[in-house]
Amino acid sequence: MLQGHSSPLYFFAPLMQPDSAFDDLPSDILKRVKELCKQGVEYREKNDLEEAIYSWERAIQLLPDPREEWKISCWLFTNTGEMYFQQEDYEASDEFFRWAISSPGGSVDAHINLRLGQSCFKLGQMEEALEFLFSAIAISPGILDNEPAEYQEFLSHQGPIAG
Repeated sequence: MLQGHSSPLYFFAPLMQPDSAFDDLPSDILKRVKELCKQGVEYREKNDLEEAIYSWERAIQLLPDPREEWKISCWLFTNTGEMYFQQEDYEASDEFFRWAISSPGGSVDAHINLRLGQSCFKLGQMEEALEFLFSAIAISPGILDNEPAEYQEFLSHQGPIAG
C-alpha cells in the first residue's frame, strides 16, 4: 500500500481478476484483453504507473461499445483511475472513476465513490464531491479514517457525517 493510504490492496497492487471476469468478452479479444490486464498488474507491481496505465487503457480500447457494460470494465476503469489519482492527475482520475461508477458494481463500491469524490474536490466540483464522499461513507462508514484530513474537514462544514 502507498504511504498514508489504507484503501483496499487491489487498488494499489491490483490482483489479476478471475477468469469469470472475462467470460462475457467476445472470443476474438478475450486473450489480448487478459494479457493487457496481466501486463498492467505486473507493471504496477514494479511501480511503473505509466506502463500500467498504458496497458489498461489499451485493454479498455479493445472492449466493444458500450465499454462500461463488460464485467472487466469496472476493474479496468477503477485501477486506471487509481493510478491517475496517485499521480495527482485529477482530471484523468475523475474521468476514469466516472466510467467505473457506471460499470457493473461501480455505484455500490465505496472506493470508487471515495476517489470520485476526492477527484471532484481537487477539481473544485464541490457539490459532486459532497455527493460522492457521502455515498462512500454510506457504503463504508470508516472509509475516510486514513485519508487526508481535508476531506473530513470539508464534510464537517456541510452537516453531520453519516456513520
